[in-house]
Amino acid sequence: MTDSPSQPKPVVASKETQEAFSTKMQQIETSRLEVFAQEEARRSGIGYMNLVHFPIDPQTLQLIPEETARKYSIVPFHRGSHVIRIGAIHPTSRDLAPLRTQIEAKEKIPTELFAISQHSLDSALALYVMVPKIRPVVDTVHIRPEQLQTFREKIHVAEDLQQIVPGLGMTDLVTAIIASGIVFDASDIHIETEERDVKIRYRIDGVLHDAATLDLSISKRLSTRLKEIAGLKINVEKNPQDGHIQIQTPDERIEIRVSTLPTTWGETIVMRLLPEHARRLSYEQLGIRGKAFEELKIEIHRPNGMILATGPTGSGKTTTLYAILNELNTPERSIVTLENPIEYRIPGLNQTQIDPETSLTFANALRTVLRQDPDMIMVGEIRDPDTCDIAIQSALTGHLLLSTLHTNDAAGAIPRLLSLDAKPFLLAPALHAVIGQRLVRTLCSHCEKLPEDQPSLIERAKRTIDSLPSDSKERKNLPQTLSFVRTSGCDQCRNTGFRGRIGVFEILTLTSEIEQLLKRPHVSELDIRSTARKHGMISMAQDGVLKALDHLTSLSEVFRVTEDLE
Repeated sequence: MTDSPSQPKPVVASKETQEAFSTKMQQIETSRLEVFAQEEARRSGIGYMNLVHFPIDPQTLQLIPEETARKYSIVPFHRGSHVIRIGAIHPTSRDLAPLRTQIEAKEKIPTELFAISQHSLDSALALYVMVPKIRPVVDTVHIRPEQLQTFREKIHVAEDLQQIVPGLGMTDLVTAIIASGIVFDASDIHIETEERDVKIRYRIDGVLHDAATLDLSISKRLSTRLKEIAGLKINVEKNPQDGHIQIQTPDERIEIRVSTLPTTWGETIVMRLLPEHARRLSYEQLGIRGKAFEELKIEIHRPNGMILATGPTGSGKTTTLYAILNELNTPERSIVTLENPIEYRIPGLNQTQIDPETSLTFANALRTVLRQDPDMIMVGEIRDPDTCDIAIQSALTGHLLLSTLHTNDAAGAIPRLLSLDAKPFLLAPALHAVIGQRLVRTLCSHCEKLPEDQPSLIERAKRTIDSLPSDSKERKNLPQTLSFVRTSGCDQCRNTGFRGRIGVFEILTLTSEIEQLLKRPHVSELDIRSTARKHGMISMAQDGVLKALDHLTSLSEVFRVTEDLE
């Protein structure tokens, strides 16, 4: 009996070999698709484009909705001053002609087709997650010049609204509530449903003022009207919603951010007023001056690094970042912003609305942005370890990154970042400057100025001034006699003594001394603050007292706002 021949053993490829083979096959398939697209371009007599690494502006993608792009296998990839370039897998399809005609009629410039591969199309379609997903503005409320003038004549204090609203129809009531907010220069309008009535309140110069009380019976109709013009779902009352309204006045357009919140007795609606002129404020108008101004100008013109604006909610952090963006917004720079929500629309910026419901978080969007070849990135807020890590990596790899943090002052930013798992050895070279800020009310220019007569405030101010850095210009330029004033109140400021607000600032730069602190196992906010002050940082309280010395604000206002920083 003879032995049967032995069976050959099956050859099993290693995991690495399998992966290499799969990668090679994908490369072959990709090359085949590109060759096919090039042949299609030759047959059609048009150009060919590989979009895999082409820097497509998210705003260009808005020219064609994503659903349409997927349906017709096309994508807009470049908008020049004279032509819009569109990639298509089937450029000779008759279905594209009406679509091109529609785009050309709307944009007033011609379109040009390019042949692309399926691989290029898939890469471009993946970028649609970067397209701003802002709820559409359903209505624009127009307020006529004579309407504003009427409100200016009839309303001198917030409570005067109570005399106007009775008997108004719903459309006129909404106009009256919003127009009064514009007359008051209010930052926010609160409509609060309570057990027995509806309260209208305005936040003016950072302080809430009661304005009117409405009958509870109109609560439902009022919220319905506001939802209609803000693009919200009228039948949704148990969940929060966010929307927008545009107000067109004789002088400017005002964007209103609308937020609804279910409460025990109904819905509370808060409207934040965002006038166009606010996005054009300069550093000087914000109140950044002296040593802080000089340091900030140096830091924002560096090619890379991280600059943070810190402070509590409503302290003007985003407005400060917009001032920086306005200065750096030039044609030779690519600037991308990631915001939630987008507060001001600025020509020349690629602004993206964060939408966590579709997984477009700050962290995910920032990862994608880094593949868009930006020079500068603004991230609305760093609030989680993932975003913190990517932001630091961005700052270390040739990008200037701006963002905000919710901390009490500039020194608090470093412990906050460390609590978000930032690595000290990476944070030190990445973080270049931290802006700490608060807002103080400015003295009314129409009021009578009276000498400050509270000895305790004056003594406190003197101690604050005595602690200024000895070699600072601010210390050297102090007047011989220190003079502080307060105001009496008048009709122009509605007897508050204040009109408008200005920032008080501190700029913490990452000096070698602070970098040494980061090498310790544990670093405290107190250590950082004292080291920064020792090496020349002027604090917010000191900046506020200097502004009071220039009669821009009062000592009582400065110490009210900076009380927790002393």
